[in-house]
Amino acid sequence: MNTQRPVSSASLIERMLTPELFGMIWLELFPHAHIAAHKLRLPEDPQDPFRVTLFARDEWARLFLLRKVSKTFKCMFDSALDDAKQHGKVRLIMNMARHNNCPAKSMDLKSLPTAMEAPMPFLATFPSLYVLDYQVIEIDSKEEDGDPQVRLEELEAEYVLPTGNLQLNYDDLFYLNTNIVYTTQTDANLAAFEEVIDDICDAIWHPDLLRPKVEPPYLAPLTKEGLYHLGCVFATGARRLAATRYAVAHGEEDLTVDIGSHTHAVAWLRWFDEGGAERLKMEAKQLAEEAEQKEWDAANEAAKEKWWAWVQAQKALRPPVVLASAAEVGQKLLEEDPKEA
Repeated sequence: MNTQRPVSSASLIERMLTPELFGMIWLELFPHAHIAAHKLRLPEDPQDPFRVTLFARDEWARLFLLRKVSKTFKCMFDSALDDAKQHGKVRLIMNMARHNNCPAKSMDLKSLPTAMEAPMPFLATFPSLYVLDYQVIEIDSKEEDGDPQVRLEELEAEYVLPTGNLQLNYDDLFYLNTNIVYTTQTDANLAAFEEVIDDICDAIWHPDLLRPKVEPPYLAPLTKEGLYHLGCVFATGARRLAATRYAVAHGEEDLTVDIGSHTHAVAWLRWFDEGGAERLKMEAKQLAEEAEQKEWDAANEAAKEKWWAWVQAQKALRPPVVLASAAEVGQKLLEEDPKEA
C-alpha cells in the first residue's frame, strides 16, 4: 500500500524553479501601481475627505492571493516584489492625465469605486513616487494672422519617499524632466515657450511659492491628503504661477501667452494619442500636394499660351501667300512656252 503523501503543484513549482527564475516570472506579472488622489464633496467622515484610487487593485489582489499558496511562495513573492520596486521595474505612479476634470475639484463618492480604494500601507512600501503631468501653452502674435502656436509639454518627476518613521520637513524631489509631446512653435517664439516651462518647473521645485493653504511637505509622511495637494501643485498651482509671472514680466507685449487648464491639456493629450497630430500631417501633406498640382497646372497652361503666342508671332512675320487663279496660270505658261498652251 502506497502511503506517500501526494506532492502539491505548488511544491513541484517550488522545486523546479530557482529563486532567480521565479523572480523573473513574477516580474512579468507585477503591474505598475497607478493611483489618483481625490477630495470628496460629501465624505462619510468629515475628518477624512480624501480618497486615493488604485487602478490595478483587482490585479494586485489576485497576485497577493497567490502569495498565500505557501511559505516558500510568500518568501519568493516578497523578494521579487521588493527587488522590482528598488530597481524601478514596478513603480508607484500618479498620472494626472487620469483626471479628466480639474483634480482640485471635489468629487462625489459614488463616482469613485470603493473597491479600488488604495491601501496606504501598501503604497508606503514603494521607495519612490513618480508623477506625470501635462501642460499646454498657446502663444498668439497680435501682429500676425493665423492660429496660435501650441506646445504640449510632459512633465515627469520622481520623489524619494521617506522610509520607516523618518520625518522630513521637505519633499525629496529627485528629478524633474520635461519633454515636448507636440508643438507648432517657431524659433521666433521659442524663448517665450521656454520661459513659461521654466516657471512651471520652478513652482514644482518650490511649491511654497504658490502660498498654498496647506504647506509642504506633502509626502513626508505619505498620506491621502498629501497626494491630493501635490497633484494640485502640478495640475493647477504651477500653471497659475507661471501665467502670473509672465504677465508681470512682459505686460502688454505683442505676444499673448495662454497656459491652458488641466482639462484643456488632457484634451490635447487625448487628441495627440488618438492620432490627431498624424492626421494634421496627412492633411498638410495632402494640401501641399494639391497646391503643387495647381502650380504645375498653372505653369502648364502658361507654357501653352506662350507657345501659341509664339506660333502666332511667327505667322505674322511670313509674307502672305496669294494663290493664282487657273486663268493666270495658263497665261503664264503661254508666255513661257506657247507650245505647252
